[in-house]
Amino acid sequence: MEQPRRSSLHKPAQDLHSASRPTTLSPRFSRRGTSSAQLSKGNLQDVPTSSEPRPQIELRADSLKESVALHCRFALQGAKDAFAWPASLISIYGSKTIQINTFKCFLLNGLIFLGSIFLFDYAILPISHRLWAHRGRADQNAKSTEMLDTLFSMTYYVLWVYPMYLISFMLNSVWYQRIADRSYRVQVGKPVSTQFTYERLLTTITDEAYRGLLLLNYLIQSIVIYMIPYAGPPACFICFCWIASFYSFEYKWANKGWSLKQRIDHFEEHWAYFIGFGFPCTLFTFFFPQFISQGLFALLFPMYIIMSNGAKPLPRPNEIVTTKYVPRRLPIFKFAIGANAFCINRLLKRRKVPTRPRVVNRD
Repeated sequence: MEQPRRSSLHKPAQDLHSASRPTTLSPRFSRRGTSSAQLSKGNLQDVPTSSEPRPQIELRADSLKESVALHCRFALQGAKDAFAWPASLISIYGSKTIQINTFKCFLLNGLIFLGSIFLFDYAILPISHRLWAHRGRADQNAKSTEMLDTLFSMTYYVLWVYPMYLISFMLNSVWYQRIADRSYRVQVGKPVSTQFTYERLLTTITDEAYRGLLLLNYLIQSIVIYMIPYAGPPACFICFCWIASFYSFEYKWANKGWSLKQRIDHFEEHWAYFIGFGFPCTLFTFFFPQFISQGLFALLFPMYIIMSNGAKPLPRPNEIVTTKYVPRRLPIFKFAIGANAFCINRLLKRRKVPTRPRVVNRD
């Protein structure tokens, strides 16, 4: 027998009470337009999307424990996206352009640059020690060996490592750009194209100069933080997690046509997620000497460029975070922006030509 239909004018009290509640996500959360099975899994990426605008969702954390748990979830999602190696390998396998440029990065940074450093440290220097040990007395050999190592190392770094580092820096920039452009087309779509004009060229040059100075000031800030006793190295590690994430996502944001201000705003609003995304790369490179760390970063960086295209930082654009104890936005680049303003003001003051007062002849 067919069930009688319930009129929309007579809703139960429970339905009216639930409809009046705002949409929130917290340890006790609900989501409109989402089934209970999807909510129980806790996977926010699997929620089906439609052409209609998605409802605003409030992520509310009233206590310190809930705030920390919420931002830890963001950071864990970032780390999870940074380990999406299978999807990156599929992208490399499916594109000849990405294959060629990734192989060039591996050959230059892995075999040539890092290989030469390991060859010098673990083969050439030990052999020179053994050859020098057969000559003279032991006390003289210790002093002579130390002087020889210093001179030999300085010569090797000046004639090979530093020039090779500069060459690899320039070549990597070209190869990274090709990998980023092609992987963006494969994973996301067509990049935003802008009409080339003279004003646009000047704006681009100015923005890049400001961006380079900003990142330089941020690195100086990280080095100064590292010198703080006890708390300095862990804080510096977090700073390097952020800068690794910023480098990785910059190519994606550039293909979207975002300005530097949009990138910084987005980055500071998703600071917890970007700690997690930059954590694996920083963990692989932070504890090694400078040039080995730079070589490892250059070797792994193409994978993180590809993974950034498929990453979706938390919170989502339709999610509003409300926390009392943990800030929603963290001013990560505040010191660097202030240092940029100071440097630019000093430069403009030096370029100003003082005008001589005009002498009026009253005769």
